[in-house]
Amino acid sequence: MRYAELVINLLSFQIIFLFTVCVCFGEDQKIQHWSFVPPKSNLLLEVSDKAWVSNEIDNFILFKLEENGLEPAAQASPYQLIRRVFMIL
Repeated sequence: MRYAELVINLLSFQIIFLFTVCVCFGEDQKIQHWSFVPPKSNLLLEVSDKAWVSNEIDNFILFKLEENGLEPAAQASPYQLIRRVFMIL
């Protein structure tokens, strides 16, 4: 297959794909694909130990731990952190 035929086939595939997307997910359609929906900010979940939380991810993790009746582990010392880094390398 020559290069020109390959380019024509690829362009044909792209045109068919774009047409399909426009028909399936057009503005007049009521069904909207998840990738076209703008993200929403979620409310932070209520946790008992707010001092442990330093960002939204920690808040989510602590909520799930409390939900399962678990407690977070104590913060690692600098020695332990360095040891973990070298164990990975």
